[in-house]
Amino acid sequence: MKRFPIVILLLASSLFITGKSAAQNVAGVVITVEGVPVSDALVFVANTSISTSTNDEGAFALTVPDLGSFNVVAVTSNESLGVVTVFPDSEPNLSITLSPKPEMAAASTSALTREELLDFFESTTFSRTKNAEDIEIGNTDNLILNHDASTNIISVSSSTPFTFRNNALGYEITIYDFQMGGNQVAFGWSGYAFFSKLEAPKAKNQKTWDKNREKTYKGSQRHFLNAIADERLKKEEFAAFFVQGPGSQDDHSPVLEAGLRSVYGAPQPIMFNGKTDSSKRLDFTGWLRIQFYGSGSDNRWERYIERFWPISELSEMMKTQSNISFIQLPEYQAVFNAGGIVWPTQAPSIQTMGYWSFSRLADTLPIDWASEK
Repeated sequence: MKRFPIVILLLASSLFITGKSAAQNVAGVVITVEGVPVSDALVFVANTSISTSTNDEGAFALTVPDLGSFNVVAVTSNESLGVVTVFPDSEPNLSITLSPKPEMAAASTSALTREELLDFFESTTFSRTKNAEDIEIGNTDNLILNHDASTNIISVSSSTPFTFRNNALGYEITIYDFQMGGNQVAFGWSGYAFFSKLEAPKAKNQKTWDKNREKTYKGSQRHFLNAIADERLKKEEFAAFFVQGPGSQDDHSPVLEAGLRSVYGAPQPIMFNGKTDSSKRLDFTGWLRIQFYGSGSDNRWERYIERFWPISELSEMMKTQSNISFIQLPEYQAVFNAGGIVWPTQAPSIQTMGYWSFSRLADTLPIDWASEK
């Protein structure tokens, strides 16, 4: 992978899904721990390209799509950082208090060379997907790398914002408070990410970026959740079954092989068309097996399509499949609105397995990006 000099941007991350709905106005002030207003601080919405700067009084205003809940992050040139989570019932006026940059732990000794550790980090964090081929990583000298030989797990943090350029998708991305851990089997990362759009040198570059963004979105968890919210599961080429879990004997079963029951005791059949009732509420425990159609084959799915969707766009695509994932909601309700899915504030986070287990940074889109199709 190529590398480029550090470009200081600011960013944040979010677990919430954007959609097609009305925008909301968020305003507030950025202050120090002593209560002094901070001018010229960068304020942005986590994991988006939405940003502004504070004025001389430390005030700011943002227009944000209806994301349900999201993080608003403020940073300064000396890397002080403050975060406020905005919930649907939050007051529109925020006060963000900056905290000084924390001290970083030193790297531990390892039998691997730093070059080997960097290769381990890059292959894990960006995977080997097509988009990863065009990643340019910045400031690798500031990465603090630790490796546990007994588990073959690498853990990484950064003494400065972690930056990289995604030339396949047309973004430069910076992650504040970056943490990453795992290996090529499974890993996760956290931090506050800001997406800065690259300037297309030619019109064809923008067309390529638009095309690659659509391809990256297709089959993603965000695509699936928006398909449920819009009641377009079949139209968006998904099918989903309630099952006992990944690796279980019936993790592949159509219809009712799992024999699970919903929170209210009703059988948990297939999610027909991804439709919910008028409350836009989805209730279930256990696991949901999600199929997005692409390359491969599976006769059991073909039999399911013939039985339940005899006239279906999916029936023409049954010879191929590419994305098999699982999600689990604990015993609570997922509620949808026009903008997507809104998780209950105090509920445990959604668990994923399969393809979506990997939060591949090379395939990450800002949540304010919207598919044009």
